[in-house]
Parts: sequence; C-alpha cells; structure tokens
Amino acid sequence: MKTLWDVKAGVYDRLRRLPFSRTIYEREIRNLASMVPQRQVSRHLDIGTGTGSSLFIFPQPEKLLVISDISRGMLHTAQRMRILPAVQLDAGARLPFADDVFDLISAIGVTEYILDLAYFLRETRRISTPEADLIMTSSPPRFATRLRRLNGARPTARSDAQVKKTLQEAGWQIIAADTSFMQTQWLCRKAPGHHENSMAHYKNRYAL
Repeated sequence: MKTLWDVKAGVYDRLRRLPFSRTIYEREIRNLASMVPQRQVSRHLDIGTGTGSSLFIFPQPEKLLVISDISRGMLHTAQRMRILPAVQLDAGARLPFADDVFDLISAIGVTEYILDLAYFLRETRRISTPEADLIMTSSPPRFATRLRRLNGARPTARSDAQVKKTLQEAGWQIIAADTSFMQTQWLCRKAPGHHENSMAHYKNRYAL
C-alpha cells in the first residue's frame, strides 16, 4: 500500500527546485555541510534518506553508507542516483542494527515525524560506536513548520531547548547548532560513559 511519502517520491526533488523552496533548502544544506566531521568515516547510517538529495554533503567514498527510509518509493528514487545498501524502517521504532556499528549517523528532516524523540536518540546512541557523531535536524514551533501542513505533512514542532535537553539526556554531547527558516541543525558526539547503566535496561528489554 502506497503512503504519502511514496506518492511524493516522484515529485519531491522538483518541488525543492522551485525558487522559494530552493532558497530554504540551500541554506539548510550550507549549515549541514559545515557540520560534517572532516575525518575518515567507516560506517555511516543515513536515516530518512528520502530521495537522497542531501547525501552529497558527506565525504566520498565512505567504506559503508547505508540509507534508510520508511518509504520504499523514496529508497527506490535514491538508489537511482547511487546504488547503496538500503533498509526500509520506521525511525520511531527499534532500529534493526546491532550495538556499536556506525561511527556517523545522519537524520535530516526526520525527527519532526518521530513522536518519542528520546527513544529515537537512545537507539541512535545504542547503534553508534564510541566517539560517533550524529548530524540531525529538528523543527522549532514556527510559522514555517505549520506551513508544511499544506502539503500533507504532520510535523511535530519542538523548541530548541527541548531538543537540547533530550539530546543530552540520551547521551549526546552537542558540538554545534545552527538555524534556518524551517529547521535547527545539530552536530552531536556520543558522550562517553553517559547513562551506560540505564542504556543496558533498554538493551535487555529486547533480549530473547
């Protein structure tokens, strides 16, 4: 059964090329590109890849880049541009990866569609290696966020203070943050030894 995102997959990039949308998108990309760690990336997971239009900001080539999205249509569109391992997943559920796998996780334009942000951030921490980086965006409660409802989206707006608190409680250290018309962009690093005992609780919940 096709979802709204499957329907959007065929026209998403064309809509972004419209003058107003392009101006917003280019500012977001500049902010995000400035946050990409300038170091060797061995294993990178991109959550909510969409059509793959943001992947070019990351260093090439990575040894392993895994793309993921809830929409099969979006993943199919992204793979036309670049053949990559692709996983269809719900970012709001348990992520289907082992512990300590990825040293870079990106989640661009995703968190506003996740109801339990704290759980998502704990999951990204679980699957990340020590000293891993997380690049993500959030949608503050602005008029621009409400405008997105016009195209069928149902984003959850969160203040920067709320996102900052949730990141820190989940064990992510904030390295940098920036803002654009619709988004706040975040660069975080896995905080060593933070909540390791409480993280074991979440791991054990799924032990068979």
